[in-house]
Amino acid sequence: MGYTIYKEGESILREKIFNQLSNIADGKEKKIRNWFIERFNDTEMIAHNKFMEINLSKLLEVKKDYEQKGVASLKYTESEEYNNITSFLNMTINQFGVFSEIFILDTTGHVILSTNPKRLNEDESDTDFYKISMTQKEVYIKDVYIDDVYYPGRFNQPIITFSDVIYDYRGEEHGVVNGVVVAKIKVNEILEPLVEEASGMGKTGEEILVNKDNISLLSLKGFNDSALKYKLPRENPSTLAIEGKNGIVEGIDHTKKHILAAYRHIPDLNWGLVVKMDIDEAYEPINKLFKIIIIFTVIGIGFILFLISQVSRRVAAPLIEMKSIAREISNGNYQKGNDYELKRTDEIGDLAHSIREMSVSLNKNQSEVENYKQELESKLIEISEKNLNLEKTYQELYKTKNNLEKIVEHSKDIIITTDINGNIVEFNPEAEEKLGYKKDVVIGEPASILYENPAERKEIMDFVNRFGVVRNREVHLLSKNGDVHHVSLTISQLKNDAGEIAGTVGISKDISEERMLQYKLIQSEKMAGIGTLASGIAHEINNPLAGILGMAEAILDENDLRKVNSYARDIVRYTLETTAIVKELLTYSRQTQNESISTIDMAVILENSIKMAKHTVDFSSITIISDMKKGCWTSANAGEMQQVFINLIINAIHAMEEKGGKLILSCYKNDDSIKAVVTDTGIGIKKDYLSQIYNPFFTTKPVGKGTGLGLYVVYKIVTKYNGHIDVISDEGKGTSFVLTFPIVESISIQENYSESREMVTVDYIVDDTDNSQINLFIT
Repeated sequence: MGYTIYKEGESILREKIFNQLSNIADGKEKKIRNWFIERFNDTEMIAHNKFMEINLSKLLEVKKDYEQKGVASLKYTESEEYNNITSFLNMTINQFGVFSEIFILDTTGHVILSTNPKRLNEDESDTDFYKISMTQKEVYIKDVYIDDVYYPGRFNQPIITFSDVIYDYRGEEHGVVNGVVVAKIKVNEILEPLVEEASGMGKTGEEILVNKDNISLLSLKGFNDSALKYKLPRENPSTLAIEGKNGIVEGIDHTKKHILAAYRHIPDLNWGLVVKMDIDEAYEPINKLFKIIIIFTVIGIGFILFLISQVSRRVAAPLIEMKSIAREISNGNYQKGNDYELKRTDEIGDLAHSIREMSVSLNKNQSEVENYKQELESKLIEISEKNLNLEKTYQELYKTKNNLEKIVEHSKDIIITTDINGNIVEFNPEAEEKLGYKKDVVIGEPASILYENPAERKEIMDFVNRFGVVRNREVHLLSKNGDVHHVSLTISQLKNDAGEIAGTVGISKDISEERMLQYKLIQSEKMAGIGTLASGIAHEINNPLAGILGMAEAILDENDLRKVNSYARDIVRYTLETTAIVKELLTYSRQTQNESISTIDMAVILENSIKMAKHTVDFSSITIISDMKKGCWTSANAGEMQQVFINLIINAIHAMEEKGGKLILSCYKNDDSIKAVVTDTGIGIKKDYLSQIYNPFFTTKPVGKGTGLGLYVVYKIVTKYNGHIDVISDEGKGTSFVLTFPIVESISIQENYSESREMVTVDYIVDDTDNSQINLFIT
């Protein structure tokens, strides 16, 4: 029974010590992880500080200027920007009290600034913190290593570094990196206090911190100056920790002593933490108790032997039986004691009755203790899991909040939020800069004051209230000084935790410059098209003019009136041909210059386009197949639509210029839209090029034969009138461009092409007189 009590006591003590070691390990793990998070955030703060970005950009310009002038390489260290950054970094070191040195690398990996001047101009391009930071463009933590740079008092300090890229002052969204900031921390001065021994660990207690290679990061007991020099054996509990496991274990440490230990995995750099205590010290209280139990047991046995020698056999037999029952009870067999009964009324009977009651009571108490123990363990696990989840959730929310604030603060788009009444509640810096209002002045004002046309704001909000969001709506915002900004607005509803609408958030991208550039590109392509047509037409006019000249010279030398009349008719025929060509060019030119939008028949536009294209490219090897359904009405600018089709037709002819082929043109209605299709049987378009053909300046033609703007202008004009363009191409077989436009059903049909009617009329009179004079009147 004494041994059972000893084993139960040992088990309870063992569990208590494991709990104590686990609590210490959990606390230390949390401290170390929080320390990593704090340094991570400190490094991000230093790298993305606007003051730092601006001064570093200026310093690099100063350094570059000195280098171009051939001035001494370190002359830039005398600049104001260099002193500003140095002061900022020294202030950061003093403020946080954790960094031993901070320096900055340029994009080539050379130290251009450091709080330790001895490091200036060192080449760090081969270091992990330079290469990985430049590649990943986020905070990088380099595991503990020995630094060979001198620090006051000693060389070869164990160091851990945090590094991050520094962007150009215009912000991360521009993607221009100016360098890498590297912050160094001396492990002995920072990590040792974090893992210093906690109370309740006794004389042999020790906390061990190892890296991913199971090498001790701090000096071990009995191994002076062993930091980063001693690799722990595989049987040490630290091996389990760096394998990503957490738990408790009874094992052997690096000194070959038996220990109780709690181990924890620190995932930030795959470190391991071990909190341990020697078993001999841990079990010392229970060992003392065991000795006392042995002494009392020996005394008890002696006393019992004395009694046995004094009592009769009548007393000995029941006692032997009760002894057996007691042994069963001590071994946990309470049923034996529960069933035991001795029918005697003397003291032996009372003793037997007491043993039975004791067995019943112990059985009941043991069951209750087990139930309480299981319930307590379950509660502790549940609480631990909840605490861990809460900690993770808090860290994620905190990081998300910071990221969102940075995005809004540094965004180059206008971001405005309103409450349920449409009054402004948030106004980011870009909105202040573009619209001219200060945030503290505009907060609380109705958002409609920012619109050139307040009715447009009401129309947008009606749509948002119906559908929840408006995407890429082009609107005109009015700044405080009256300037109008052409923006692309996306606005959606904001909801609170209860799911109720609390307001709106709008993001506006200024596209004024983009629209102007698009307009200029389209205009330049228009002029280029007219020039090309004019060149082709000039060539075609040359033949009729040559005929007219020849007939005119023949008339001068001819006296036969019948031949003169024949020559005159030839002159008229050539003149009419020239007139028709000039009329087509004049019509296209006037339509191109006219920017008004009207209701047009797309089939007529396509027919006119093929006529114009014939003056520009060679159709001699091309078969034209046309299927035009008149009455394909839509709303657009006739000149711009003709520009679209001429571009597509000329591209199609170029695709067939080597072998010839078929040009298939069709126009028809399709449900609530109209479709115009230009198909060729030429060389087709490579699959790799299909995603790029609408990009400006993309061309597969030789230099001098294409600007790369044709299909870009086609795409912009089509989408301008709410159209859609699809391309289907089979390399080596041909290409189809399918243009879809909204149909106009109900129109007041009028002649939209009055400009295309005959602008040149020819009247001729042949006077049959002796002078054989021909009068030609052109109006």
